[in-house]
Amino acid sequence: ADRFVWLLNPSFSTVWFLTPLQNVGMAIDNSYHSGMLSITWSLSVEEQFYVIAPFVFRFCRRGAIPLICIMLTTISLAARIWLFDVPMAGLLTFMRLEGISLGILCAALIQDESVLSFLKRELRLLSLVLIAWAFVFFLLVLRGPGFLGISEPTVLASGCSSLVVFAVAGSGSSLLAPLRFSWLRYLARISFGVYLFHQLFSGLV
Repeated sequence: ADRFVWLLNPSFSTVWFLTPLQNVGMAIDNSYHSGMLSITWSLSVEEQFYVIAPFVFRFCRRGAIPLICIMLTTISLAARIWLFDVPMAGLLTFMRLEGISLGILCAALIQDESVLSFLKRELRLLSLVLIAWAFVFFLLVLRGPGFLGISEPTVLASGCSSLVVFAVAGSGSSLLAPLRFSWLRYLARISFGVYLFHQLFSGLV
C-alpha cells in the first residue's frame, strides 16, 4: 500500500485548489501536491485564462488580436528559455500561453471570410504544413528532455492550431476523411475525461 501513498499524500495546503491558482502553489512548493491532483495544474492555466481573457479582448481592436497572440506566444517561449533551470516554473501560466493564444488566433482567422476563402483554396498547401509540423514534433520527441525541449509546447500548440484551421477550412473534403472515423470521434468525446484521470490510473498500474 505504501507504494500508492504518493497518489493521495498532499505536500502543501489543499486550500490552493479552492482557487484557480494551484499551479502557483505547485511552483512555490516545488511539488505537484499529490499524484492524483498533479494533472490539474493545466486546468488552473485554463481557468486563469477564462477569468482574464474576456476583459482583455473585449476592449482591444479586432485587428490587434493576431499581434497580441503572436506576442503572447513569444513571451512564453522566451520565459521558458530564461527560466530553463527552474523546472517547476514551467507550470506557471505565462510559461504556457501558446495553446491559449494560438487558439484565439485560430478563431480570429476562421471568422475572417477573406482568410477562410484563401485557406479553402490552399487546402493542399495547408496539409503539407501539417506534415512538416508532424515531422518537426517527432524529432523533438525523439530528442527527449533538453534545451530544445523548451520549444515543444510551441510546436505542439502551433500544430494543433493548424489542424483545427485545416478541419474548418476543409470541411467536406476527402482529405479530412480520417477525422470522420466513428472510433476517432468517440475518442474525441472521452479525451478530456481520460486526461483528467489518466494520472491516477497510470499511477495505480
